[in-house]
Amino acid sequence: AHPKGNTARHCVTPELVGEWTSVDRSLPENKLAANMCCPPEFDASLNAPAGSVPGWPGACLAGDYPRVGGHACQCVLPDNAKYLDNTLEWRSPNLEEFDANKTCSLLDGRSVLVVGDSTAQQAYATMVYSLRPAGCDHFQFLHADTLVHKHFGVLNRGDHWMQPLSSPEQASYPDVVILSVGAHIQREEDYYTVIGDVARDIVALRKTHPEITVVWKTQAPGGCTKGASSEHPLDAGAKQSGRLFERDGATIDSMRMIGVP
Repeated sequence: AHPKGNTARHCVTPELVGEWTSVDRSLPENKLAANMCCPPEFDASLNAPAGSVPGWPGACLAGDYPRVGGHACQCVLPDNAKYLDNTLEWRSPNLEEFDANKTCSLLDGRSVLVVGDSTAQQAYATMVYSLRPAGCDHFQFLHADTLVHKHFGVLNRGDHWMQPLSSPEQASYPDVVILSVGAHIQREEDYYTVIGDVARDIVALRKTHPEITVVWKTQAPGGCTKGASSEHPLDAGAKQSGRLFERDGATIDSMRMIGVP
């Protein structure tokens, strides 16, 4: 039996009340909000609609920004494939808007390593797209579909997440490590085995590198719909990927027990 987390939406706060709002990406104040998307393999024939993603594809071709993993910039629907609609944002009068300059200031030059599958790679790319224009450029990504390098799913790309942190040849270590896993691990018992292994690894890492901060990232639901849902994002996400919510609840509880944010 695996542990059950509190799945009663314990992370929901009143501040998340709001609505989807159309955003003009051409305005300077909206350009530091992940307004780019570089596909895994750039195809010059796939021209994005004019003005939809400023800087694409030139910056992607120049290698200035990382490629996005998974389905990247496309939503694959039954009847067609379209580019991600990047004109909508969830806005709330009670929720502080993302500020790239403030985030960079809080990071204060610290380096960040993101480790996980393609959904973690997408989060990493979004961080770079949003923060590099504000002066942050200390991010790296390590592909590890299951984090522990075990065949728990269809794919098992990458190494063990501890590999770059335990190599004696490593010249320097990241200040912050962000971990995420889930989509490629099919069986529940395998998922919770991984969480237990990772928790023990984190405890061991603290003994050798107490200066490294480890952060757990919850899972991002995959897939697309034909438009923005009229429901609250957390309600829509729970319906689409209820299993991920249950896993996240249990994992958050496990990580809190060892002091991982």
